[in-house]
Amino acid sequence: MKIKKLDIILGVWISFINSLVLSFAIPLIAHSPITVQSYFTGLLLPFILGIVLVTLIPLPRWGNAIAGKLGTKPQTLQRQLVAAIFLVIIMGTIMTLCMSWWNLHTIPDYTNIFFFAWLKIYPWALLVIYVSSNIAMWTGIRLAKKILRIPEAASQKANKTP
Repeated sequence: MKIKKLDIILGVWISFINSLVLSFAIPLIAHSPITVQSYFTGLLLPFILGIVLVTLIPLPRWGNAIAGKLGTKPQTLQRQLVAAIFLVIIMGTIMTLCMSWWNLHTIPDYTNIFFFAWLKIYPWALLVIYVSSNIAMWTGIRLAKKILRIPEAASQKANKTP
């Protein structure tokens, strides 16, 4: 699998936006206090995980392919919304599991409460990730095209894959 510059920029952007949002949203959902230290330490873990998940594993590409098989047209909001479901389920599950572990691992016998604590935040975190991922994809594609100086018309012709 060849990694394209556009995929790298988009992967970093999606990871950055999701980690910014998750580092704030997860403690709120879990009714935990948010401190500057916990926010910034919690920011690094989802950012690194997100980059690995969306850059090295072609989750956006796979989601796009699945959305195409479900009959959505290329370069449409409908395709993006459907493709994001796949990305969010995989990425959201891994990221919330890791973030839950990070937030609980210092508590004695945290393994007794880990699964239930994660399950409590999981559906809400998926919703947050779905919204932030769609915003990140929408803004990230435009950002990546500007950085790489890809004209809008040329990128639409190149991306017309089912």
